[in-house]
Amino acid sequence: MKHLLAVLLFLGALGLDRTIFTGLSSPAPSSVPQIQPPFTPYQLDLNSARAEELEGLPSIGSRRAKQILLYRKERGSFQSLRDLRKIPGIGPKSLLKISPLVILSNQREK
Repeated sequence: MKHLLAVLLFLGALGLDRTIFTGLSSPAPSSVPQIQPPFTPYQLDLNSARAEELEGLPSIGSRRAKQILLYRKERGSFQSLRDLRKIPGIGPKSLLKISPLVILSNQREK
């Protein structure tokens, strides 16, 4: 009996008692602290991204990606995210989806 109690205490300290006796796969929330890694989303640089990378953005397919590259070639780098509205097919809703996923480098060439 002492050994069983010792084992149960040991498993409880590890948070495994709940897994064994209830069939739940996660330990009790209070028994094991949850550590969340910092979340840093990757942001795509709109002024240097390749077509393949742009296609990964919401509302951007291969056609719009090519239009973005053509815009950069003809007019230079984007100065504002609002400049994306100059691309046919990119409206306010698309811009709202894209804006948290992109950044603008300070490129100024034409």
